[in-house]
Amino acid sequence: VVKLVDQIGGINIYSDQDLKFCNIKRGYNEVDGKCALAFARERKSYTTGDRHRGENQEEVIKAIINVFLFETPALSKGAIIIIPSGMF
Repeated sequence: VVKLVDQIGGINIYSDQDLKFCNIKRGYNEVDGKCALAFARERKSYTTGDRHRGENQEEVIKAIINVFLFETPALSKGAIIIIPSGMF
C-alpha cells in the first residue's frame, strides 16, 4: 500500500475524527503511503475498534480506485494499468 499510494502521488481520504498521527483532521485529508497505511491500521482511536478499522481500510481502497478512475487520463482512453509485483 505504501509504495502504490506514493507512486500515484498520494490519496484523498475522509476521516470522521481528528487523529494524532500524520496530522489527520476530521474531513478530507491528502495523505502519502505511510499515512494511508497508518490510517488503514488504526483501531485504538475508535470506540468500535476493529469495525472502524475495516471502514478505514475500505476508505483507503476507494481512494486508490478513485485516483485510477478519475485522476488518471490514460484510463479514459482504455489503457490497462499494470501494477508491479511487490506493491501489495
